[in-house]
Amino acid sequence: MSFYRGQRLMYETIYAQSETATATAILAAGTTLISGELLSFGYRVHDPTNTMPFTSLGDGPATNTSGQTQITITGLTAGDSYDVQAVFAGDTTKNYAGSSAVTEYTVSLDKSSIANVITPSTITTATTVMVESTLTDTTINAAIQNEELTVTLDGTTVGNPTTDASGQVTFSLGPNLAVGNHTLVVAFAGDAEVGASSATSTFTVSSTTTTPPPSSSNTALIIGGVVATGVGLFALLRLV
Repeated sequence: MSFYRGQRLMYETIYAQSETATATAILAAGTTLISGELLSFGYRVHDPTNTMPFTSLGDGPATNTSGQTQITITGLTAGDSYDVQAVFAGDTTKNYAGSSAVTEYTVSLDKSSIANVITPSTITTATTVMVESTLTDTTINAAIQNEELTVTLDGTTVGNPTTDASGQVTFSLGPNLAVGNHTLVVAFAGDAEVGASSATSTFTVSSTTTTPPPSSSNTALIIGGVVATGVGLFALLRLV
């Protein structure tokens, strides 16, 4: 968020990990950025009536040459909305009057994604299909462990594996899968900090093939000790 003299406050949605967020304020007089000043911060669960008191967060560091200062807020709940207050007491030595502003923001859930890897690439009814799915927190680019995933094949739930320390699950399908196209969906329902996600993969099963015996257009016939070869079947007769 940005704080300006004249009580104009801008902010962005903040992603929170481990129930922690950082609020950034910018102090300015008109278009002049003000450095070396202290802003005090407070927060509360969003109050539309504006009657609840703020919990003090204390002062942030003195504003830098860009007029900015930051403060860390802990104990937040993803999905909830909060009011953050920034207060400038003023500076009589520089002829700056005091001002304050309040803004609402929402602590968003981290985003997640799932990636499926299916092997082998050629699948028949005799094949056991191996699937490796990886669940990742894409907000902080980290594996998500100890979370249950739901696996469905062609709309039917076939398993609920739990991710390991690397955010992965490995499972098998088949053999004896039906010939044709299949749709695999691996889904994560989300939790208190990370949002839901899913990944859909398709694969095709073909019938089991058998290797026909070798064939040749050349054949041989032995009659009376004479070998005859050629296209088709010929016989050489030797009179004795």
